[in-house]
Amino acid sequence: MSYIGGASPRIKLDAGVYNSTEYPPELTLPLHNELSYSSSFPRYLYFFCEIEPAAGGETTFGDGRQILEMIDAEVVDEFKRRGGVRYTRYLVNDESAYSWRAAFETNDRGIAEDPAWPSRPDSNGRRTVRWPFCKRAPQR
Repeated sequence: MSYIGGASPRIKLDAGVYNSTEYPPELTLPLHNELSYSSSFPRYLYFFCEIEPAAGGETTFGDGRQILEMIDAEVVDEFKRRGGVRYTRYLVNDESAYSWRAAFETNDRGIAEDPAWPSRPDSNGRRTVRWPFCKRAPQR
């Protein structure tokens, strides 16, 4: 699986293999669902650490099914009533790790604007998609 369209700066190491998010070590990456803003997401994630950090380096894991069960039913119903969750991304037109070039691993703007993606960026590089509150993941 590729990380094309992904939101975090990552380096492609091999086909379907990427490094972890390129954040400075003083920043914490909170618990999240991998590629939840995308129409496809991985069934499995693998982690590897070649060099153990002197401090920090923790990875938080959570069971999304259990977390959903802990959310108040009224909150879940409100998300369903509103038609899900809206994600808005800004893909900048520069050479940064957050550019459309980095996100789509290409210099071809036509690929980043491909109508097969759920939405096309507007003139400011903003792309908005709406997904259901919950997506059924493949069974374990």
